[in-house]
Amino acid sequence: MLPARSSLRALDHDEHTAYELALQSNAEKEVLGCVESQFNRLEGLAIARGLTDEDLGMIDDDDSSDSQG
Repeated sequence: MLPARSSLRALDHDEHTAYELALQSNAEKEVLGCVESQFNRLEGLAIARGLTDEDLGMIDDDDSSDSQG
């Protein structure tokens, strides 16, 4: 027994939606990778200019408290 046309259309729509979500997810991963790379570069520059890991930790703590308040 063959599936009804409406079932096939729904499947096509679901596959299309899944494909679009996969494309969006890949794009978001790419952006996140770029942001992470830029952060690491800036962190390296900060350390090269004399900031310590402890200084950077305090900056991170300040940033996280700002986002919560």
